[in-house]
Amino acid sequence: MGAVVIREYALDYPEHVAGLVAVDGPLDVRPFRDFPGFGPLTREARQTMIEGMFVPATSPELRAQILAMMLGAPEATATGASRAMFDPAIQSDKAIAAPALSVFAGSSNFGNSEATREVVPDWTSEKFAGTGHFLMMEDPARFNATLKAFLDRRARF
Repeated sequence: MGAVVIREYALDYPEHVAGLVAVDGPLDVRPFRDFPGFGPLTREARQTMIEGMFVPATSPELRAQILAMMLGAPEATATGASRAMFDPAIQSDKAIAAPALSVFAGSSNFGNSEATREVVPDWTSEKFAGTGHFLMMEDPARFNATLKAFLDRRARF
């Protein structure tokens, strides 16, 4: 849900945004215009959804840590956040002027859509094979190197 949040922030407060880094989430929300969203996210439904974001290589320790953190939110909070993610009010065609990087998991369904450049003209992306949704925790060294390279290419940061 973080990609949607940073996109909205960049549109609402462009003067405060020097760049965006989205981790396994869409900066272009237009493909979700007709998505009905999720029903109530009970603890069991959330656990199933979260477990689907792991890959076989995700360690048992990391799985337990992520599950504990994500299942700690009340059901109403999780349901409200997921509904907000697909709210038609945020599905605009407005372009973001800041440079952006998307880092996608190898298992990601978001892919590398060139249509994203229509709403984020200065956009690059990278896909980490062998990782799940929590790629920054599964392969922190590679994620940090990718982030550093993005920042190094942009002197204004």
